[in-house]
Amino acid sequence: MQRWVAACAAGEKPGELEFRALLPDGSVRVLSGRGELMSGAGNKPAVMAGTVQDITARKRAEEALRQKAEALRASNDELEQFNRAMVGRELRMIELKQEINELCGRLGEPPPHPMDQFQTGRIPGAGPAPPPGGGGA
Repeated sequence: MQRWVAACAAGEKPGELEFRALLPDGSVRVLSGRGELMSGAGNKPAVMAGTVQDITARKRAEEALRQKAEALRASNDELEQFNRAMVGRELRMIELKQEINELCGRLGEPPPHPMDQFQTGRIPGAGPAPPPGGGGA
């Protein structure tokens, strides 16, 4: 706080100052102060005028939000890694089925794995295909 008063005395405009205060009951509060140093005779600092506001609840809420955001980021990273692993596995399975089908074709046997859903973008079990021309509402 002394640096803040010194900055005001030097003519700087330090803006808002946040600081912690230890109360007689042992609790700590976060305070926000705004003030202005008023000059007296001989342009010397005479009075500090301003306001102090208790922002402890806001700071706690900001910290809780920061922690939740970090937890969500970590969870999202895990989900993205899992998704990449699953998509990679599924793509490899499609490649293997294609290779098996090609080998069966070379042997003159019918392909055991239908691949038309991969060519049309349809997912097996997803219900009937939409009518040609997009026939929707």
